[in-house]
Amino acid sequence: VLSEDARQVLATTLVKGSLEADQALSTMEVDETTHIELAADSILVIMSVLSQNPVSNSDTNSNNENQYLSIIRPNSSKANRATHVGYNLPNATFRCLSKHPFLVKAIAHLYADREISVAPIMASLVSASLSKLVKEKSSKKKHNVSSSCLDLILEIIREQKLVLAWKDKKANLASSFAGTLIKTFAKLEHDANNMPEDIQSAFTSVLDELKEVDPSGCDAGIAYAVTVVCGQKKKISSASRSSRKKRISLLLGISPATSDAGSSSESPDKAVKNEMSAAHLLPPRVALEHPDVAIRLGAIERALKEEMGADSREGESLEYALLRRMNIEDDSNVVAAAGVAIEKIL
Repeated sequence: VLSEDARQVLATTLVKGSLEADQALSTMEVDETTHIELAADSILVIMSVLSQNPVSNSDTNSNNENQYLSIIRPNSSKANRATHVGYNLPNATFRCLSKHPFLVKAIAHLYADREISVAPIMASLVSASLSKLVKEKSSKKKHNVSSSCLDLILEIIREQKLVLAWKDKKANLASSFAGTLIKTFAKLEHDANNMPEDIQSAFTSVLDELKEVDPSGCDAGIAYAVTVVCGQKKKISSASRSSRKKRISLLLGISPATSDAGSSSESPDKAVKNEMSAAHLLPPRVALEHPDVAIRLGAIERALKEEMGADSREGESLEYALLRRMNIEDDSNVVAAAGVAIEKIL
């Protein structure tokens, strides 16, 4: 196992060498494929160096946590499975990597053409980019978002050769990154009512692209994040938790009046109503299975609105989900609402 200093120096030096080699190729008459293959060779060696320091619990609980993604596995209780995916990616190495013009295409080439697992490097790149996406609030610069970090995240998500890597159930990258995205936005210092437009736009664009790649996986990640954020009753104050829920509702495009319904501290049923408030933030298809009738009715309305305003998505169709709900539903209002929704879709 390499020491942290040795790993940083070696990995960063390798990246700089790859950049110099690519610049040298630019002076010759070579096609893009040559650039990509050379970059892929270099990145493969860099991945080998970074893998010498596997993820440990001490790493993920330290200041290095922004280098990994917590793996979200819905309905999984296997304790012996990995909980995080990513490398101990030094900041200096990340900065150099993010400047490589063929970084994403090279990673895609490794995955699609050479059949090499690239989940750790993808996870580290998007996680590190996300941690640097929003500039410090005290910054006097005009823009609040790092355009280079946003561009890198979007390029990795949009790369067609990496679509299957995002959907791979071993790392669950789409679910894991969606969950991390929601939690990061929830923890921002900016108030939901005064959220800078460029910050909201950046996070929304990333979330929308993830939904295009893996809708069901994205839903699972959102549901997990909502549950975690709204369930941190001992770690943060009720005011902080309320602020985080408002930011989540802003990102998901859900009316604050709906997501905060019944959240008054004077209510004798505060705990129950807070749970209801959190449930309103769940993705519609997840909320369809909620035990509360009001939540299921609201989920049908939101799911229909989402369906009518978007292109067809992969996985279970909304019609099938609603039919399945009708077959097991014991509330006549929910059955009727599901039937009306199906008619509108058809």
